[in-house]
Amino acid sequence: MASTAATPHEAARRVVVGDNLMAMNGLGEIDERTLVDLARTDRAAFAELYRRHVHSVHAFAFRRTGSRHEAEDVTAIAFERALQRIAQYRPDRGSVLAWLYRIATNEIIDQARRRARQRSPRQQRALQLLHDSSATTTGDHSWAASDPQLLAALDRLSSRHNEVLSLRFVAGLEPAEVAAHLGISVGNCAVITHRALNALRAQLEGTHP
Repeated sequence: MASTAATPHEAARRVVVGDNLMAMNGLGEIDERTLVDLARTDRAAFAELYRRHVHSVHAFAFRRTGSRHEAEDVTAIAFERALQRIAQYRPDRGSVLAWLYRIATNEIIDQARRRARQRSPRQQRALQLLHDSSATTTGDHSWAASDPQLLAALDRLSSRHNEVLSLRFVAGLEPAEVAAHLGISVGNCAVITHRALNALRAQLEGTHP
């Protein structure tokens, strides 16, 4: 029995296609669309998706939470849920990574609700960080992890506003991809983003109801 068991590393180097087990040099040679199709029924293929994206998801979770411990929990839960829901993934709505970002964002929102954490508002300066063009165009989103009060303000927003801002400004997704993953038009996404920014401004200025 022990001889048939494969280590995660060994499992990630094999693909089950029908009744045939194909030995390969590495699943990294397979394009992502094909890999996702395989991952719907094959754990080894999902292991390769994990290998490709785990560092990006963890980095996003850390930027969004500001805590390495929470980032590790969110990453683990995100991939557990992705494994359970892989059949629900829709490639027409964007990349696998963007889908994973959304799962992680929803877990972060759920955790914030459970904690019901309330922190003091931030001054207007914090909001300017969100609009920093260098952060949104160069991929440098390190501002989030350094501003816990901004993160707390995000956590106090509605789920939709939190999700839009997290995907757009923390994950750095383009508006079209955010809209696709939310199942809305780009124009509607722009309206929601504008409203979310106003809601965040109110949180940061302490003018929310």
